[in-house]
Amino acid sequence: MADRLRMHSAPPRALLSVRLVAGSATHWIGEALGVHWQTGLRRRYRQGAIGWWSGAPDQWWIDAPADQGEALARALEAAMPPGEAMVTEVSDAWVTFHLAGTTGALRDFFERAGPVGAQVLNGDCLATRFGAFAVTLFEVEAGAADPPSPVRRIELRVERPLAKSFEQWLAGLGAVPGA
Repeated sequence: MADRLRMHSAPPRALLSVRLVAGSATHWIGEALGVHWQTGLRRRYRQGAIGWWSGAPDQWWIDAPADQGEALARALEAAMPPGEAMVTEVSDAWVTFHLAGTTGALRDFFERAGPVGAQVLNGDCLATRFGAFAVTLFEVEAGAADPPSPVRRIELRVERPLAKSFEQWLAGLGAVPGA
């Protein structure tokens, strides 16, 4: 497994949280972002450089290039119905890691790290816990120009103050070489 699974820090990206009053409409989010809005619990969507997902009812996460975070937050705040939502820019609160490996190596990793992580291999986007660490993870789709490959890519986010401890914990599990 050691030569089949790799983990590295990813470049910074903007991350926004949109919390809605229970049962509120969400179409305005897509309009503000300029994307064809799609919804589904635990599914990740992407259009161009913007990604979005909901890990819980009435909460959406928006992922975009780092230099677009503030502009997107302003656009969302301007578009949201009064009293229906709260937009928070949380980019600095999370560190993003990329995992790459075969399906078998990733399943082994998820068995060691947490009981539900392997669901991302079926297309789910999860907010869960690996040990004491809150993580969000999803599979990164291969691009149309990417050659076919047995290697799958997972994006995993962990709270910034705990990132080093998370890497040490993974190394202690023997789940990721050199973590």
